[in-house]
Amino acid sequence: MIERTAGLLAIALLGCTAALAPAGAAMARTAEPASARPTGTATVSVGRLVLDPTERGYRGSLPVTITNPGPAADHFWFQVREPVPSSFADSLQCDYADPVDNHEVRICAVPGGGGDLAPGESRSFSVGFHVLATPRAYPMSATGGVLDVFSAAGASVSTSFGAQFRSTTGSLTRPRPVPYVQDARPDAAIDVTGPVTVDPYGSYRLPVRVRYAGDAPHSSLYLKATNLPAGVVIEGTDPTSGPAYSDETLVPGTRMMPGEERAFDVVFSAPTSARDVTLELWTAWFGVSPDATPGDNVATFTLAPQ
Repeated sequence: MIERTAGLLAIALLGCTAALAPAGAAMARTAEPASARPTGTATVSVGRLVLDPTERGYRGSLPVTITNPGPAADHFWFQVREPVPSSFADSLQCDYADPVDNHEVRICAVPGGGGDLAPGESRSFSVGFHVLATPRAYPMSATGGVLDVFSAAGASVSTSFGAQFRSTTGSLTRPRPVPYVQDARPDAAIDVTGPVTVDPYGSYRLPVRVRYAGDAPHSSLYLKATNLPAGVVIEGTDPTSGPAYSDETLVPGTRMMPGEERAFDVVFSAPTSARDVTLELWTAWFGVSPDATPGDNVATFTLAPQ
């Protein structure tokens, strides 16, 4: 069964929903007046975030230790601003906060049994990151990461961190790391790769190919159809991309690497009259991102009954 839901763009902007109860409950505790809360204390230390080259971009984890140095038990949570836009890659229990300077921000529950820490107790964990950039033969660096720790008793402490990109030759320092510069605008494209066909269920299928150039940040890509015949909707994609909504559907799969291509079918309900239909490809990242070459974001085809 095809699921249709309003607000597909909102789904595209986030990629997936990660609003979970532990973080939300922790934030709810801050609703009481500051004068009614006791004063808490906290310390936080972070290690190095080293991003190693892989077959699909760079991956690495930031080691974090939160300590409750106070005389009483307290409940803790933390907030992370990613050092590189669109680089979060973890399974932590988190909610989304407002972005800062194009960087995603998440508010997270402390892993390992919840955020309740006894006096003197420490909790260590890591936050994962995945930068979808082509690995280089030289090391790079990035700044901009921030980690804030809060507690129900009023503790608040902040620390900044950066990222070190290891070169494909294994070096972090030689030659001297250069700043990692991410593309500001996406460069996506779509092509129709074959004729419309009818499947055994009576749905109409259009084979397409989507390409992504550069490493501009994005949460996902999605398609919007215009000039559909009356009563015709996008039923989804094959492979599936999840929910479809009338004239929109997500591009299957996760975020795309520079130079990556993805082939799939867009599935439509059966038309009763022929119509030239346009598919437009959009990139989502805190809104719709203007494309560097918008001319190749549009594909036109004929959707006709058979």
